[in-house]
Amino acid sequence: MGEQHAGEAQLPTGAFHASELQHLFEASYFSGRTLAPDQARLSDTMIGYWSRFARHGDPNGPGAPAWRPAEPGRDTVLRLVPGPRGIGPVDLCRAHRCGFWGAHRQPEGGAG
Repeated sequence: MGEQHAGEAQLPTGAFHASELQHLFEASYFSGRTLAPDQARLSDTMIGYWSRFARHGDPNGPGAPAWRPAEPGRDTVLRLVPGPRGIGPVDLCRAHRCGFWGAHRQPEGGAG
C-alpha cells in the first residue's frame, strides 16, 4: 500500500461480504479506521436509508436520491459509492458488462 494522504480513507479492509457495515456501525473490528469526507457523506445517506426502511418500510426521504423497488425486467439499481456521482441509479448489467461476461461464460461442467 502507498502512503496515506490527508482526507484519504483509512479502510484497508477491501471488498467482502457485509463490508458496507463499516459505513453503518461503529464496531470494534473497524476501530482505528476513519472515513474520508465522501465516505462520511455516503455513511450518513446509508444510515438514513436503513433507518427509514426499518421505521416506515420505505428507505426514501427528503434530500436522498430515490431508491426504487426492484422490478422484473428492470436492471436499474441504486449505486451506493462515495464521491460526487456515487449515489444514484445505474444500469447494473451495463455497469458490470454482463453482456461481455455472458458471451465468455463457459458451458456448465467447465471447459470441455
